Amino acid sequence: MLPAGKKEIGMLRQGEICLVSGVMWTARDATLRNLTDCWKKQRRLPVSLKGQAIYYTGPCPAPPGMAIGPCGPTSSCRMERYLPFLLEQGVNVTIGKGKYSENAVKLARRWQSLYLIPVAGPAWLATRVVQAEVIAFPELGPEAMRKLVIKEFPSYVMIGGMSR
Repeated sequence: MLPAGKKEIGMLRQGEICLVSGVMWTARDATLRNLTDCWKKQRRLPVSLKGQAIYYTGPCPAPPGMAIGPCGPTSSCRMERYLPFLLEQGVNVTIGKGKYSENAVKLARRWQSLYLIPVAGPAWLATRVVQAEVIAFPELGPEAMRKLVIKEFPSYVMIGGMSR
């Protein structure tokens, strides 16, 4: 369940597939840049990130009858420069595509955070989103920050949890 605490994160095994439900926040390059700028200028962030999950995605517009359009992950390596900021803000889970660098892996382990990779295609993942709402930076279009409520979002545990 998201948001996830350290206890829940510790129960997962690296390498297993889990079905994630709850709330997560979308953020890609532009949103992450805006969030760090707010923090550096000592402005209040649009949401508290403590204990939250960040999904690196820029979803497509929602087709009729859907909460969101295709919402596949973007490459996590591109978001790595923001990882220290996210972890310092209390983010417990990041979700994206591909490998993190060795430095990012060390950071994630030090902060006891979880890195998940979705296990399905972008269109099918959209069927797991039951609610989507733009929370901040609407001018960024697909890269706006969104609150997603998800149900049984299939993900592979890449970093964190218990090692095998």
